[in-house]
Amino acid sequence: GCLTPPHMLIAMDPELGTKLQIWFDVPNDAVIPRTVTHPVQQWLIDEIGDVLSQTGLVPEMRTPAVHDALTKAFIAQTFFGHPMPWKLDEFMAMREGFNLRLSECSHVAFIEMFATAFPGQDDHAA
Repeated sequence: GCLTPPHMLIAMDPELGTKLQIWFDVPNDAVIPRTVTHPVQQWLIDEIGDVLSQTGLVPEMRTPAVHDALTKAFIAQTFFGHPMPWKLDEFMAMREGFNLRLSECSHVAFIEMFATAFPGQDDHAA
């Protein structure tokens, strides 16, 4: 999946951005102490509790890849109410519904064939 930069998420959905701001402010190489009084641990408990049954699942030290994976899970949980909505049957059905095969030929061949049915339509000159 694609990780949308925080400033874009905040622009698209300010409420989502507000809920995730504390995590966005954490550098991917910052130590997150396991004490429950730490602001990030409090945020995990208060905002992301459904994702993690225990805050200890977020390592004190993370690689950038682990940090990005956690960020994706936190965004998904906050936005969709599930840390991995793309694994849900509903999402799979929606994806399958959008995966329509329009022709027996390849997509490129279909587009070329479709374009020849409407000659001159690719002329956008004024």
